[in-house]
Amino acid sequence: MPCLEAVATWNQEQENIVVFAVNRNTDAALFIEGDERGFSGHRVVEHITLTHPDLHARNTAESPNVIASQGNGDARLEAGILRASFPQASWNVIRLAKPH
Repeated sequence: MPCLEAVATWNQEQENIVVFAVNRNTDAALFIEGDERGFSGHRVVEHITLTHPDLHARNTAESPNVIASQGNGDARLEAGILRASFPQASWNVIRLAKPH
């Protein structure tokens, strides 16, 4: 099974790019690079991660926030190259947009 599953979407009207990625590797973070030079003027607006060190952890009615998304990702654009790390066993969203 591949460790990384990812897809990117482009909203032409709003000029937004959104990358959705799952790191299935339970032992290590994954580091990615993507060429975004065709979308000049964009910046990383947010990188959301959803992960927990205990793969059997779950949210319950009594503890609804055991697993919660965090805006703590490290995605960045450097000279048109998107660089980010995805924590082990995580779901990630990176949103890029042009400043208005």
